[in-house]
Amino acid sequence: EEVTAELEEKKVCTIKTRRGAEVVVIPIPCTN
Repeated sequence: EEVTAELEEKKVCTIKTRRGAEVVVIPIPCTN
């Protein structure tokens, strides 16, 4: 696992996307 953390705010939201049998978790910055 590669974890890259460059955070100005300590808020990270994630999106779980299903691609076939895979579940991909994408970290995104929270805008609110």
